[in-house]
Amino acid sequence: MASGPADLQEHHPLAAQALVTAAASANTALAVAPQGATKTVAASAGAACATGKKGAKTKDAGLQLAPVAHPSAFYQTNQQRAVADARQAVLRQVKRLEEQAGCTTRQAMLTFLTQAAAGRLDGDTAAAMLELSRDSRGRKASNAHVNAAGLPTLRTLQNWLTRAQEAQPGDNLAPRLPQPDMVMEPWMVLAVELKRRPQKPTTKLVMAQMKEAWPEFSSRWVQKNRSERGGQLATPEQLSALAARLTFPSYAQVIRFFRDKFSQLDLLNGQHLGSTLRSHKFYQHRTNAGLEPFVEVHADGWNTHFMAPHPITGEYVSYEVWHFHDVATRYTTPFSVGLSESSEVILKGLENCIRVGGVPAIWQTDSTGSVKNAKVEFDPVASLSARAGLTVVHPQTVGNSQANGIAENYNTRLDRESRALATYMHPERMDSLAFKQVRKFTGQMVKALIKGDTEAHKTARAAALRVGKGILFENREQMLAWLEEVRVRSNNTPHSALKKITDSATGKVRHQTPQEALDAAIAGGWVPVALDESSLVELFHEHVRRVVDRETVKAFAGQRYRHADLGAYDRKEVLVCIDTMDGNRVWVKELNGRLICEAKFVSATGYRSQSMYEWALEKRMNAQIKRKENQIEAIQNRMDPANAPLEVQAIELANAQVLDFGLTAAQLAHDRALIKLAEQRSEEAELTALPVESEDWATRIFGAQAEQEDREREAAQAKPAQEEDFEARLLRHWEEEAALKKASEDSDEEQRRKAM
Repeated sequence: MASGPADLQEHHPLAAQALVTAAASANTALAVAPQGATKTVAASAGAACATGKKGAKTKDAGLQLAPVAHPSAFYQTNQQRAVADARQAVLRQVKRLEEQAGCTTRQAMLTFLTQAAAGRLDGDTAAAMLELSRDSRGRKASNAHVNAAGLPTLRTLQNWLTRAQEAQPGDNLAPRLPQPDMVMEPWMVLAVELKRRPQKPTTKLVMAQMKEAWPEFSSRWVQKNRSERGGQLATPEQLSALAARLTFPSYAQVIRFFRDKFSQLDLLNGQHLGSTLRSHKFYQHRTNAGLEPFVEVHADGWNTHFMAPHPITGEYVSYEVWHFHDVATRYTTPFSVGLSESSEVILKGLENCIRVGGVPAIWQTDSTGSVKNAKVEFDPVASLSARAGLTVVHPQTVGNSQANGIAENYNTRLDRESRALATYMHPERMDSLAFKQVRKFTGQMVKALIKGDTEAHKTARAAALRVGKGILFENREQMLAWLEEVRVRSNNTPHSALKKITDSATGKVRHQTPQEALDAAIAGGWVPVALDESSLVELFHEHVRRVVDRETVKAFAGQRYRHADLGAYDRKEVLVCIDTMDGNRVWVKELNGRLICEAKFVSATGYRSQSMYEWALEKRMNAQIKRKENQIEAIQNRMDPANAPLEVQAIELANAQVLDFGLTAAQLAHDRALIKLAEQRSEEAELTALPVESEDWATRIFGAQAEQEDREREAAQAKPAQEEDFEARLLRHWEEEAALKKASEDSDEEQRRKAM
């Protein structure tokens, strides 16, 4: 009959030691028993819970448990404290009776119990205390004339008195409670590995998988750390016997293990990852108390959960919205909207923020490449952060959205507001069929506008409104107006992070709105670190480092700009300030920011200057054309007969008319293709026949041992493939055929000569 690890200690101490080592190294997280619990386990594997008696032994031979300590008052339950107070009250009653009667303590106790059993104690409180103080464990009627009333015995009162006399500071007479057995068993390791998976399996499924994996797991468990056994390796029969002695749990044991003994947070680690797991962990609360407006600004981008018309084509597409928030007032500055996330969209949002609240000291955003670059952050001279004097910070952990919680929470608000739109497209909230129909009708609207069919446009629009049941944007300006309305409404909504005030209209206490908080700061004397219009425009012009060459600098796309003053800076590095919408001129500065000159375009690359915006649009267009050409080429390659599957090649090569190699060459190619096809199918059959490790628990638990066994199995099954190259065989065949043909021709020629 299978028992536990203690039997391994008795029959095979080396195997038991291996279990202890494996248990210590296993990645489990058993809940720690509270300090002062009624069990302490000796430093041997397989020790069980204490029985409550001092110096008691377990069933397992040779395992001595440490003396049991009484529970500390700090870790006691309310019931334990109530029972302890009742016992103290009983001992005080006994002491008072002893002093009044002048008798011994034992006589006073007997008298007290006799009076309690007869119901002659003074008042109901003493009887209630005596009944509450009784230990509910043990035999119920060891002394029938006393216990019949549910009262403690004389021996119990004597034990209480002894404990009270020997009590240390902080101790009391609270009863001991049974504690769970926290000894780790081998099956717990397997159960944890099967339970902590992102599929979140049920305990019933875990139990079924444990039964299937238990034979191999138990065998591997007893084989673990064989090198640490001093070279005394057990025989397979001994290992099988040891594995058979490992205890397999019942379903109720597994349920109680995950419910009562295993840390719930560690159980989530593996079932959840990233932000979902962090939402169950501690986070540091932060406050904006004492922070002035626009000292720190948080920003984030939101890809719209709705579609709106493209500004050029009119197609319904999603947009990228960047929003900036003042931490002190929670005020949201005007949005920046673009077709996708880019430095231009983000910096436009920063420009809107500076126009409202001045240059912030700290700007926090997520770890996007559109910000973490030399143009915005990294260049100590030319970057926008260096020239504006602001500090850009990012979350320490990439992908940790909680670190930028103010801006991330605003995305939730935008999603909630977007549910009023007909083109809302959140996959978890919008009905998929309704979204498909709305998208079909909006596509019909676009086609009708292109054709100029007003009636068809009205019909498609009415259908989209009927299915979507919400607001339908017909141009980009309507979308921008709606977003601005959402921003203004959020700035005038009470925010829980702001202080409470009394509403002048209703007389009720509520939180300030962001707009009220900003107005109050301005009324209190706050002045933003503002920039004049020319400085603001110049700040957001792109600055790049260039070297002066022959009184000219190259700004972008090879375009050259010249000024006579640049001759004094020949071969020196300067800053070139570029207006992305104007390609006729650039501003050249020293590295410290002092203006040198305004250089004009020199027509070296073309007859007209090309603005950086036009150049970027052309570059994007060329990239799109290249992608389409690659797709066309991929489709043509798939239709090429030379790239057909092996079975198709075998069929084509079987026909002598496909290749002009002659009957023998075609037959040879046909045979080779069939041989190759048969070998491929044979390899697939061999791979299918191999034992598949359906679970990855073995590698996670046993590590290198499982990997080594896998490599040995692969090496044993590997078969050297020796196949003569087809082209060489075909070439040799041609040579032999040519030699035979030449010999035949020579023979015919010789016969003709003889005939002549």
